[in-house]
Amino acid sequence: MARILSCRTTALAALILTIGLAACEHHLKGKTPPRLKVVNSFSPITYNRIDPNNVPPEYMRTFKGQIVGFCCANCVAQWDRLTDEQRQERLDKAMSKAAKETTEGTKGTENAEKVGS
Repeated sequence: MARILSCRTTALAALILTIGLAACEHHLKGKTPPRLKVVNSFSPITYNRIDPNNVPPEYMRTFKGQIVGFCCANCVAQWDRLTDEQRQERLDKAMSKAAKETTEGTKGTENAEKVGS
């Protein structure tokens, strides 16, 4: 009797799992998963500009709880060979380059406003 009950329970569980997976697949069909945003706008290897909102997952690495983006597979491979200290130095430099560019862009806007006045 216990064996029959066990077989029925197993069959019921398998049926529920199958229906659940089919519903999940149907729900996600045609939809793309959300994109992750990286913390940097310059690659910490080449310092080339990247779009933080459009970095492919294979060009991302997690470092100290942050998602870091790269411009190409070669940069990812080089990053993977660095020590944590070297990674932090590279990321800091990439982030300061972005901050410097933002500051210079703001100064240019302020000067343009003064000239126009």
